[in-house]
Amino acid sequence: MVGDGTHPLVLVAAGVLLDGDGRLLIAKRPEGRPLAGMWEFPGGKVEAGETPEHALIRELAEELGIDIAAADLTPLTFVSHRTEPDDADAELRLLEAVISEAGTKRVVSGKGTGPIDAFVDAVNRITNLGLEVIDYHEHAIGTGANATAVAYVEARNAAGMTTFGVARHRNIVSASLSAVLSAANRFIRAG
Repeated sequence: MVGDGTHPLVLVAAGVLLDGDGRLLIAKRPEGRPLAGMWEFPGGKVEAGETPEHALIRELAEELGIDIAAADLTPLTFVSHRTEPDDADAELRLLEAVISEAGTKRVVSGKGTGPIDAFVDAVNRITNLGLEVIDYHEHAIGTGANATAVAYVEARNAAGMTTFGVARHRNIVSASLSAVLSAANRFIRAG
């Protein structure tokens, strides 16, 4: 099992680079290296104290000479959240979240049957997506206090298109809300 103490968990960040014609940049691993001849996206290992976003920025600069900013990676990035019961309706939760939009932090709020539903409401208030989560899964990588949560969502927009979002975080709710934004970002990019 990866990350079980005998085989250390190695985190990597990879970028999918598309040009205006929808062509994808991939490279073949060179001879003499592990996994030689295999295809890969640009990226590399996440170093200690580094976020995956910053690792990708560093790797793109080192490997390809591409200079990008964190704001170039995703239109919306999850920062933090808090929820509380709705005093007017015990079945609902109120959510306030901080997101980064093109590098600028902003507070968004929503209401729903749980944190994910309330966050989707908040995202829909600031976008025209008409986002709806139609499937959700989660699992842990590792065990105990060192576990990391991974959340996957399948989402549909107002036009009926579907896409997926995935994220990891030490907190399962944070991973889930980040996965919602991962899906939202795919719709935003698709126009």
